[in-house]
This record gives sequence, C-alpha cells and structure tokens, in this order.
Amino acid sequence: MPDNIQAVVSPQEISTSATTAPSLQIDMELDPTVNFAMQQNDVPIVQSLKITNLTQTEIRDVQVEIRTEPEFAMLWKTQIASLPSAGTYHLGVVDLELSPQHLLELTERVAGIVHVEVKSEQTVLAQTTSRIEILAHDEWSGLRSLPEILAAFVLPNHPDVERILSRAAQILKEWTGNSSLSGYQSKDRKRVLEIVAAIYTAIQSQELTYVNPPSSFEQCGQKIRLPHRIFENKMGTCLDLAVLCAACVEQAGLFPLLVLTNGHAFTGAWLEEECFQDSASDDGLRLKKRIDLEEICVFETTLLTGSASLNFECAMQEGNRQLDDLDAFRCVLDIQRCRKSRIRPLPIRVSGTSIEIVSTPPSTESVIPQEAIAPDFSGFGKAQQADLLNNTSGQITETPATRLDKWKRNLLDLTMRNRLLNFRESHKTLPILCPDLYSLEDSLADGEAFKILERPAEMSAGQPRSQELHFQRTGQDALTELIKAEFSAKRLRADVTENELNRRLLEIHREARNSLEEGGANTLFLALGFLSWYETSDSQQARIAPIILIPIELKRRSMLEGFRICLGDEESRINTTLLELLVQEFELRVPLSDPLPTDEHGIDVQGILNTFKHAVKNIDRWEVLEKAQIGLFSFTKYLMWRDLEVRAGDLARNKVVSHLINRSNKAFVNEGELPQVEHLDHTYKPENTFCPLSSDSSQLVAIHAAAEGKSFVLQGPPGTGKSQTITNLIAHCLATGKTVLFVSEKMAALNVV
Repeated sequence: MPDNIQAVVSPQEISTSATTAPSLQIDMELDPTVNFAMQQNDVPIVQSLKITNLTQTEIRDVQVEIRTEPEFAMLWKTQIASLPSAGTYHLGVVDLELSPQHLLELTERVAGIVHVEVKSEQTVLAQTTSRIEILAHDEWSGLRSLPEILAAFVLPNHPDVERILSRAAQILKEWTGNSSLSGYQSKDRKRVLEIVAAIYTAIQSQELTYVNPPSSFEQCGQKIRLPHRIFENKMGTCLDLAVLCAACVEQAGLFPLLVLTNGHAFTGAWLEEECFQDSASDDGLRLKKRIDLEEICVFETTLLTGSASLNFECAMQEGNRQLDDLDAFRCVLDIQRCRKSRIRPLPIRVSGTSIEIVSTPPSTESVIPQEAIAPDFSGFGKAQQADLLNNTSGQITETPATRLDKWKRNLLDLTMRNRLLNFRESHKTLPILCPDLYSLEDSLADGEAFKILERPAEMSAGQPRSQELHFQRTGQDALTELIKAEFSAKRLRADVTENELNRRLLEIHREARNSLEEGGANTLFLALGFLSWYETSDSQQARIAPIILIPIELKRRSMLEGFRICLGDEESRINTTLLELLVQEFELRVPLSDPLPTDEHGIDVQGILNTFKHAVKNIDRWEVLEKAQIGLFSFTKYLMWRDLEVRAGDLARNKVVSHLINRSNKAFVNEGELPQVEHLDHTYKPENTFCPLSSDSSQLVAIHAAAEGKSFVLQGPPGTGKSQTITNLIAHCLATGKTVLFVSEKMAALNVV
C-alpha cells in the first residue's frame, strides 16, 4: 500500500533566498513504486498532496511544481491563489502525466525521486524530495502497492496464447469429440472443467522447466516472464506460469483467478459465469467455500513442469491442498472483476515507441504432441444443485413446491453479504462505548434521550496517566467509571474521534431519512449484543451478527448542536434472520419468538442475551459479545419470506398468485373482455361512477374493470395520468363497498396518490 510520506520542511531545505523559519508544510502520499502497467491503467502515484500555511499571515500567488528524476513524468504545475493563515490547501490526487515510452523502455528497476517545490514570487517557500522505485516494464510491484495491477500482466491476446488454445482445442476433440472452446455457453460446469483441463494439458506438452521465484515475491514483487519469454526459454516461476494459465483461461472465454500465498502463486477458474464482488480479497475462506460448492476450481501450475503423469486432477488436488493453511493465504485476484474495474492487459504492441511486446512463436517441430489422456471427472457434480442434474432434456422441471422454494431462497439472504449475519463496521455504523447494555435499553424504553459524543480524551494515545496503574491502586477501571458517569448525565460515548463522529452521524442520518422517505420503513437501529460465530468448525474467520435491534431516531435541534438518540415508534425485535440461519445451517433452535420477553421497563435484554449464551455454550469459539452499535438494517425481504413460509396457503387463494405458483409457464386465464370504450356510457351510468378526479375513456375502462375484479396491467409513459387513474380506481372501489390494498415499493408513489 502507499507509504504515507509527510515532509515537514526544515530551514536547511529552504532556498537560500528564504532566511526565515519554515512557512509551509508539505504532506504527500506517494506510491512506493511506478511501472508501465500503472501508467496504462491510470493509477496515480501521488495519491494526496496538502500544503499547510504555518504562519499567521496569508500567502498569495502560490505556485506548486512536481518534477521527477529521471523524467518518467511530465513537469506538473498548479497555482493556488491564496493560502490563509494556519490553513491547509488539499490538492487531492495529483494527475501526474507518466511517460509511457520511458516506462516501456525500462528493462531493469531504477531508483527515482519525486521533487515537490512550493514558491511565491520566485521565492522557494518549501520543498521536499521522496524516493520512488521505477520498475521494469515487465515487473510487478507486489502486494505492497495495488494488488489488482497484476491483472495487467494477464495477456489473453498474446500470439502464444492463441497457439496454446489451438492445441487445447485438439485435445478437447480427442477427449470429447467436441473441440469448441465455448466459454460458459454450455451452462455445464463439467464442460468448463474439461476446457480448463485441456488448456493445462496443452501447456504441459511444451515441456517447461520450473524456476524458483525470489523470496517474498508476493510482497515485494518480481519480473514476470511474458508468454513469448516462457516458451523461448522453456522456463518459468510459479507466478509466470500462473499468469500464463490465467491468460489462456481468459482467452477461452472463462473467468480466471490468481491465488497468492506466502511465497507461492497458482491459478483458478470460475466454473460458472460469476465473479467476486471485489477485485482482490484476502478472505481465503470465501474462496474455499466456492471450491467446495464446485463453483470454482484451483490448480497447481508448477506441476506443468513435471511428469505427464501429473495430470490436471493431480494439479487440482494440490491446489486444494495449498488452501488448507489459511494462515499462509495472502490474496485472490478475480481477473474478470479487475477487467470490470478497467484494469486492461498490457498492450502487446505500443505504437510510437521502439519497443514492441511481441514475439514470433517458437518452432514446435521438436515437440511431438503425445496423446493426451482425458481426466476422469466422473465424481464431479455431487455438490451441485438441480442445475447440474443429469436429465436428457437439459431442462429442470419445476413444480409448484420447487417454484415456491425458489422464491423463498431469493428472499431469504443467508449469504455473508447480509449485514444481519456478517456485520462489519463502516462509515455507516457507529460503535457505542456502553458497559451496561441492559440499563441503556431500559432508559430508552423510559423515554430518555442521549447525546452522542466522541471517544473520551483519556482513551487517546500519549496520555500521561496510566490506566493500569490506577486499577492496581484503586481496583477500579477509570475509563469504565468515566463512561458510567457520562451515561448518568445522559451522554453516550462513541469509539471514534470527533471529526469521524460528525461525519458518520451525518451519513447515518441522511441514509435513514432517505430509507424512510423512499421505502416507508425505518432502517435505523441500535444493535445490542452480537453473536460471534463461524461458518464451519475449520473456519478461522469469525462472523459477527447483531442479536437485538432497538429502533431509534437521530435528532438535533440545530446544526450547531450534536445529535441525540431516542427510542423510535416501532417495536424492538430479535434478529430473526440470524435465528433462521442457525436453524437451517446448524439445526440450532434458540427458544425466542414474538413477543419478546419483557421486564418492568422494556424488553428483557439480559434474559435474551442469556438465552443465546445457553444456546451456544457447547459450541467451540462461538460467543455472545455484549457490545452496542448504531447502524442501518433492513428486514423487508425477511418479512416477505416469512409470509411465504407461514401463509403460502392464504396467498395461493389469490388467483394471480395461484397462477404464478402453479402455471407460471402458461398464459394467464382470460377473465373476459375489458369494458369496451364505445359502450361505456350505456353500460356504466354516470351516477354509478365515483371518480373525484377527471378521467378519459381509457382510464374509465381500467376503473370499471378493477371494480369487476378483473386482473390487468396498467402502464403508460410519464404524464399520462397513471396516478390520477389509481386515485379514481381506489375511490370508486371504496364507494362500491370493496376493500383496496395499495402497495408501492417507494413511499413517494403512495404520497402522490
């Protein structure tokens, strides 16, 4: 990651024309490395630049210049009209124009400098010089900088990749009778696995030799042999081979992965048309679960250099074994996700330069392709769902029951994307320091409001007082006593700084208000108590899920006064999504249901948390954490799932729902013709039409059709009177003795009507 370089100018660093003390301070965040791949993918090397006026007087007409040595970037200049006294000017990310030709011509790493100079009226006020490593055009900087830039070295359009794929197509023809490298078109994971295996076998036939990589390459980086160099020299490191395999997999229309562990790299591939939500992830468990579900395969690429008996099945086994030690796991790069982030492959040929990253395919006459033995994938598919069932038509026959189950699965989000199951602190959450959760809920239930303040100064680093010494002498935790005293004064302390507190509270307040205005549902809660749980017994990553959710409101009387929290209008609730996860995934039933147990103030927080503690007391590593967080949580989909779970029979009595459950693949049964426009006046008397707003004949057709119980879809472009028609429809149906349920995804539509 970028080094945070802070340059505080000393008198010796100021130009000789400056005879006074330093007047400016330069703060710069500079990436430690730069290379051709970063230039091609618009990665800035100066990620932040700030100029601070250290004097008590305003400085006008300030010029800022950045130059580099050697000249791998163009001279950058900007003008600042005025720097107020003791003020800081944020220049943000600096668009330093890098020279593609200079970076492309580099064949070895060189040391460079970035020089920043600040002047006013030709007088140098401050300057700083920072080191930067300029890498060779084929050198990756490692995980210390931008990990995703490794995807730029995956070259699917390289001529040698095309040659390998041609051989892979021949192998596929021998194995299956079908030479098509059709990507995911078959919708068959086994076919995708055969394509990857054929690519592996085609590269293995080139009789390559393995070369040990430099130590700690995954952190410090290394030169990467591009495909033409691998095949010319017949050798490659684990990273070279992994990148080559990824390029071949990508050119075959599949989505490759690069897996980095301590001192090692290998390749993976998605077996279905999917990608991770992040370009780079350090969560090895996320990768392993996808492998267990047979959605991803990983394979050891160094076995390409071994005996032909070490086939693709052996490579997969070794790749899986490499992930057994999650402590050694560093990162997985999803190449398709990197492409979506516009990380492009290095150009094979750069116009206007004397360097071309091209090669003439080496002669393969000396390599006699041996008959490739097809891998045995007969055991593959046991973990797959109905989409891989072996049926002759290739289609899955849906039944009403499976269709209803599919709806419920789509509504009940039991993935780690759901913050009700996998809570992670962000700029839209706020940790509250509260040693007594029970008293906090009791006070809120009694109508008390609490002001939110920043972390106590006593918790800041560098405090001269020793909390440990105080405890040894008095037996009291000074911080706990302080927080309790603040609580008694109706003040809650958040575990963030003052600036961060204001920023987070404002963000949370805006998001909660938008959710209420647009969706009509409160999403702002105070979470009390968290369950720390693990997805499997072997998992090393703890997941945190809130247990109790108290609806709250954030209020403030003015911009100058801080936020206060008070109890909201809704009922407090248990995290029902967590309860359902425990039942479905672990067959663990926590004996809690609506209504929640209460005490003399509100809900019985202590009793609820104790119930969870008893439920998990015999499960290793699981525990209940008595912590509090303010955050945004949504239960909308869970409530819909609950309706399908317990009221499916009632819902199915509706003819539209019944059709969707039982006959969704057929046309809806015609309920008779809609009223004819030309006969409206004869069929429906004006005195029997109750429309408070004006309506034309087409709108009256919809109004009377609805009153007669006909089902239809009413659509039209903006401004054609849909809301007006709905208003008349509701009024007419109410006047004729009917009950109307008006549902809208957004609150604004309800308010219009």
